[in-house]
Amino acid sequence: MTQLAHTLLGAAPQDADVVLLLAHGILGSRNNWRSFARRLTRERPDVCVVTLDLRGHGESHGLPGAPTVRACADDVVALATALLGPDLSPPLVVGHSFGGKVMAEVARTWPVRQLWVLDAPLGARDGSASDAPTEVESVVAALRDISMPLAERADVADALRRRGFSSALGQWMTTNLRRADGGYVWRFDLDLVEALLADYFARDLWDAFSLPRQGAQHVLVRGARSERWTAADTARLDALHRAGRARHLELADAGHWLHADNPAGLLRLLVDGLPR
Repeated sequence: MTQLAHTLLGAAPQDADVVLLLAHGILGSRNNWRSFARRLTRERPDVCVVTLDLRGHGESHGLPGAPTVRACADDVVALATALLGPDLSPPLVVGHSFGGKVMAEVARTWPVRQLWVLDAPLGARDGSASDAPTEVESVVAALRDISMPLAERADVADALRRRGFSSALGQWMTTNLRRADGGYVWRFDLDLVEALLADYFARDLWDAFSLPRQGAQHVLVRGARSERWTAADTARLDALHRAGRARHLELADAGHWLHADNPAGLLRLLVDGLPR
């Protein structure tokens, strides 16, 4: 495969006033954002939304290069270049969680019209002994213990519940299965996911907000109930906001999963903030 799997929604790229590239988080796929993207294009028919599968996820497999945030960003740039050509305006890029850091890396090195980072802390993990595994790292470890293929989709939800994870998480993970010979297997590449996560936690991308490119607008949306943020993170965001280097928005009634917890509120923020 030479290009990220993707879906176009709304206006055609050559006819759109705004082209918006939307990236999911780790262990996700472009299908996670399908309903939200459709609602966005109904509100703004002049917008082309490109939902995409990041490398190793969904239907994006076999791309060359290292398992890094930088390589993911290069994939996004290659897709945007192929879709937009040399004559169209730069796109707007939006990413949630892992996808937020990917889009921040895109904006560091490539001209974008706007950057929206959705509940993705931009700093690197310090690697201290006090760092406990994150939920997603615990999920990946649990997935390692599940023998594939599975006879039924529900088997993965049952396996995760037995390991102490919520029913909601288990149900969501069933959407990451595809039918293959002998049963169901993962849509993502678990080895690649682990490598991408390691690079994600090691990479500091605060400079994507501290030193925005000329003409680009930078927005970070944080879930009011999200547990991903330290006090130092939010203080840094507030300082960038006061200095006019970035907009720091808080989404009420939402944790880390903004588009699931408060989709109407997130949609309103985006619609109100998109260029016209």
